[in-house]
Amino acid sequence: MRPITLAYQILRHLGPRFALSRSLLQLKRISGKQARQFKNRSWQSVSLKEISKKGTPTSEGEYSAFKTQNPPPFFFPLGAPPAIDEMLFPAEGKRTPTLEDRVALLAEGRATYFFHQPSPTPIDWYENGFDQQRADHAKPWYLSSDYQADQGDPRFLWEPSRAAWAFDLARISSRSPHLQEAAELYQSWLKSWLAACPPFLGFQWYCGQETAIRLSAIIFGFWALSGRNSHRDNAWNHIAKFAWASAYRIDCQIDYAISQKNNHALNEALGLLLVAHLFPEFKESKRWLKKGATVFEKELKRQVYRDGSYVQHSFNYQRLALDASMLALRLGELAERPFSTELYGCIDRMVCFLYQMVEPTTGQLPLYGHNDGACLLPLSECDFGDFRPSLQCAYYLVHQKRLFEPGPWDEPLLWLFSSDPSLKTKECEEPGQTSRDRNQRSIAFETGGYYTIRKSKSWAMLRCHRFRDRPGQADQLHLDLFWHGTNVLRDCGTYRYFTPGREHVADYFKSVAAHNRVEIDGQDPFQRPSRFLSFPWPKGIAKQSTSDQTEIIIAETNDYQRSPWNVRHRRIVLALSDDLWLVVDDLMGRGKHLATLRYHLANHRYENTDNGVILHTPRGEFCVTVASDQGEPRTLAVLKGIDTPDSFEGFASPHYGELQAIPLLKASWEVELPLRIFTVAGGLGARIQSHTKERCDILDGTHRFGVKLPAIGIGIEAYGKNIHVLSD
Repeated sequence: MRPITLAYQILRHLGPRFALSRSLLQLKRISGKQARQFKNRSWQSVSLKEISKKGTPTSEGEYSAFKTQNPPPFFFPLGAPPAIDEMLFPAEGKRTPTLEDRVALLAEGRATYFFHQPSPTPIDWYENGFDQQRADHAKPWYLSSDYQADQGDPRFLWEPSRAAWAFDLARISSRSPHLQEAAELYQSWLKSWLAACPPFLGFQWYCGQETAIRLSAIIFGFWALSGRNSHRDNAWNHIAKFAWASAYRIDCQIDYAISQKNNHALNEALGLLLVAHLFPEFKESKRWLKKGATVFEKELKRQVYRDGSYVQHSFNYQRLALDASMLALRLGELAERPFSTELYGCIDRMVCFLYQMVEPTTGQLPLYGHNDGACLLPLSECDFGDFRPSLQCAYYLVHQKRLFEPGPWDEPLLWLFSSDPSLKTKECEEPGQTSRDRNQRSIAFETGGYYTIRKSKSWAMLRCHRFRDRPGQADQLHLDLFWHGTNVLRDCGTYRYFTPGREHVADYFKSVAAHNRVEIDGQDPFQRPSRFLSFPWPKGIAKQSTSDQTEIIIAETNDYQRSPWNVRHRRIVLALSDDLWLVVDDLMGRGKHLATLRYHLANHRYENTDNGVILHTPRGEFCVTVASDQGEPRTLAVLKGIDTPDSFEGFASPHYGELQAIPLLKASWEVELPLRIFTVAGGLGARIQSHTKERCDILDGTHRFGVKLPAIGIGIEAYGKNIHVLSD
């Protein structure tokens, strides 16, 4: 993209304030201000006298006694973590490695990456043990760079420093036989990090959000394990210096986080709030408290759309924002400085939105949007993809009752609301008295651009949005389908943000080709001038309706509606029965084009058919068949894990950094437009019997459906009124 074009797109979409803020931050760097703010120093040079108010005890013993005898209110009493019952450890759908196995790995000096992958070697805080790439430990953070080929993906360098190990040690300490072992391991890991990462030196200090996430975890572990034999007087000295340096790092650069317009600002504001609350004796704490509260209030209101969807167009990043919000508001309650009721409303809207995207049998959501493997509150043994722990806790914060029936996802409630004496007796409402919040239904979230159809045995989510904040992936009109609890038509996830030497791999997961939609002429419709920017921003329009008792979503996007393609794509999704679906793709334009339709499937055994695929799921056979009004496709194949110099496709990433080969149904037509493509998805025997330009007859076992469609090109407002479904 030419510089003048890039400048225009930035000003048009991100606005002049964004451009100005980034320019000022760059000026701050080249002027030497950062060098003056972040001078090289050791932990020993940070004294309690320097960072604390007058009158604060500053000898190690006196300070330890001062903090132990006057602890601020926290989620649970100092050194007294809540007792966790064995019933909160699920028999199915649980994390692997298990909690016991993860603690055993910690004893070997090994961490668990992204909540599923043990490190192959003992941790070196500046080495990616999977790729053997290193960051410079001796370079001030402001002179470092996050994406360097010799350094590799920064998330692999940062993951152990996010300190999920501190949560694991806190959690296992609540089971008394492990108390002493957990305290000793915690001190060992914390001392190792402090020794490797002196204040503001090295890559681990590069990101303010990483600093905040690490801070939350390490404070949480410290509070749970405080008072054990290994927590001697110098423990408070160490944790105070660590907390001060973290808050100072955040405070000096939080303007950068705000300019990003995403959850970085929320987590960094939370970091300021946490330190100001737990260490009010610090000189800057009063200012940090005010600044953290101001930024948090403003950013949460801005980042949560009025329908509860989220600015980053990512379910996992929305969970990260939700968890940060829970912690901030809960801290405010404990400190008797509650946030405004408007923020509780933001949390409530997020919970209600995400709940409508949950598969109720697993707690799983579509693997939608960017996902860097973040989880701010890993306080249960539920799988990483299970959102019930966060939703249960956030709903309780707002309503003082559960959203789900009691289960393994309740553990965060015990940690964050241990002071509520009636928590264990507060059950869900009786059957027949279900609140509207727990009624999963077909719904249109028009502000955020999410549309669902819910049936008793299956449900679908379609994405169609008019973007006013940065898009993440090329996923307009992407369709996710859950069938009998299995995510049979799925999103592929993220894999890695940086794959040096194989840039096409990281690019693939952002592309049209990694989503269940139609690609035109083998090209992505967007240009990506940087890793997290793409232009132009797409515009979509969608309508949800019911015709002949059939629920319908009609959506279209302008992704390809410009030179050189000039193609408009409209997608219609119809739920014909509880587990039978019809998808119609209309491609409107002129001239000859290559149209490629892809469906990424759940990773189960499959077999090809003449016009589709049969997927053998744990709940039965699931069939997908395709056809068009212009005859057989030029190519139709089911691919899996294709990685050649010319092609990369048929992969998904269930966890960050994990590459999993999955079945991909791929069909293409090279024809004169307009073109209409039919897809039928359902149980064994579901297939297209016959079709014309304006009718599709479908067999589903002994049932037959006839769907009459309007001509291609009719206006979207009139389209739904001209769809008719007949069945016998």
